[in-house]
Amino acid sequence: MSERVLYDLVASQPNQRFSPFCFRVKLALAHKDLNYRSELVRFTDKAKIAFSEQKLVPVLVDIDGSVTSDSWQILHVLEQRYPQAPLLTPGDHSLGFVRAWVDRSLLAGVFKVVAPKICDLLEGEDQAYFKASREQRLGVSLEALAQEEKKYRAVLNATLEPLRALLTQQPCVSGEQIGGADVLVLACLLWAEAILGTDYLPEGDPISAWRQRQSGWVEKAMAMAGQTPEGPGPRA
Repeated sequence: MSERVLYDLVASQPNQRFSPFCFRVKLALAHKDLNYRSELVRFTDKAKIAFSEQKLVPVLVDIDGSVTSDSWQILHVLEQRYPQAPLLTPGDHSLGFVRAWVDRSLLAGVFKVVAPKICDLLEGEDQAYFKASREQRLGVSLEALAQEEKKYRAVLNATLEPLRALLTQQPCVSGEQIGGADVLVLACLLWAEAILGTDYLPEGDPISAWRQRQSGWVEKAMAMAGQTPEGPGPRA
């Protein structure tokens, strides 16, 4: 193996890439300055990653040919193999709480707002798969979610309150400098931003100020992935 490859989720167009889990890996690779090639995978293109013996992206194939799936596991593997520019601090038990909050609250809050809009970006069998699988997961139609968008945006805004409070006290989610918690939160917010646009947060929001401070990091991650920064989705 002579190159590092990241298998990344894509919708109908090459720049329509918005997986928060893939964003985690792209941010980590950019932070550690590890070059790679993006291999794009559609929702129904499971055969493309069958070699990983599971059905989800991201999948990272390192330069030695080793294969790692699951974004959290990939972050740990990168930390072990490439300790430069560390993101995970040994013994930082607070990261477990941030991960739980992101995975159980923030991701759910964003998803109920963006799911109908993601469906609109898909075509053919990908659209049918996404609609059926997400409606089964949610127990409600995507059309019903879209009709209640204002309510779910308010829920998302409330979910972000602990993050706002934290970022008024310190410059980064992880403390004085970026770390694993910033990767988890920023990846999720890039997902929202890619679908909803940059103005989904209230003006003057401390989260927006924090996001702006990460612009160089985000731009580098997008460039390394071959993904333009404006993202795929309609603007709110």
